[in-house]
Amino acid sequence: MITEFDIQRRNKRVVDFFTRSGFQVKLLGDPNCPAIIYNDLFCLSCYVKNFDLIFTNRPKAGDEIFRVKLEAESKLERTELMDILDQAEHRRVYKVKISAADLFLSGYNFLDKARPETRYPVFAKYGAKLYFDEEYATQICHDYNEYNLVVV
Repeated sequence: MITEFDIQRRNKRVVDFFTRSGFQVKLLGDPNCPAIIYNDLFCLSCYVKNFDLIFTNRPKAGDEIFRVKLEAESKLERTELMDILDQAEHRRVYKVKISAADLFLSGYNFLDKARPETRYPVFAKYGAKLYFDEEYATQICHDYNEYNLVVV
């Protein structure tokens, strides 16, 4: 059985693996099965199971194309990892930004937390919220049209 400590250690190894291989990634979502986000642009078609990093040819139920054991110093050459990633289809992720500035939607505040209609957006240069659905991101732009938002 994998413990909470094991999950944290494994997830650190995932990020370290990509970093050593020349890629910038971050993990989002459920720590047991995190989404692996590359450069805030794509959700990579891969997943972790125990201490294995499994690459698939497409998101959600793709066929396995490569597997690497996540050990303390695991890495691939950048070109080798790029070849593996090029064999797959990856999901695009989206951000919402103010059209005239490099400020991204990073969260929300409330005038009164008991009243959801008092929610207002917070913008920042870093830490943008990522969306897996372009239509949902577009809807946010429409919901807050007074800010002149665009999906990127």
